[in-house]
Amino acid sequence: MTDSNEIHEVDTSGIDAGGEKDATPSVYEIGFHLLPTLEEASVANEVATITEMLNKLNIEMVGERFPVKIPLAYTMDKKIDGTIRHFDEAYFGWIAGVLTATAIEEVKGALDAHPQVLRYLITKTSKDAVLATLNDPSLDIGAVEEEETEEVSEKELDEALDAIEEDGPKDDK
Repeated sequence: MTDSNEIHEVDTSGIDAGGEKDATPSVYEIGFHLLPTLEEASVANEVATITEMLNKLNIEMVGERFPVKIPLAYTMDKKIDGTIRHFDEAYFGWIAGVLTATAIEEVKGALDAHPQVLRYLITKTSKDAVLATLNDPSLDIGAVEEEETEEVSEKELDEALDAIEEDGPKDDK
């Protein structure tokens, strides 16, 4: 039985009318959510496991984004040790690379069996789209955005501290 919140998309354009899988490689993006219960130090191990599986399938890496914890748009359920657990956040990351349709079927099977994967989505893309996302983090929801900060001179800082001291607590005697 498939969890109603699971989304699995496997590109079928590599399968001809006779049901035979095309051996022509294409660029695929494998987006995944890892369970938020993972310790941050363990996230790297899970990514290494996924990357190792892809390397065994002879992936030609195009790009990747290391998972970061993000809020989910809606609560997702996953059955863990016989209990249904509810999650409102997850570690989201992605890996893009060149694989065959046959290899994608193996990726799907491996991710279905991976206990730390909450959900994944496999889509066909292009090298140009992946490179554009890597070069412009605003296109990527998993990218860490850097906050813009203004330079503050020492003079401005001293003036602000003086103003705070002047407006500080007063004795009511």
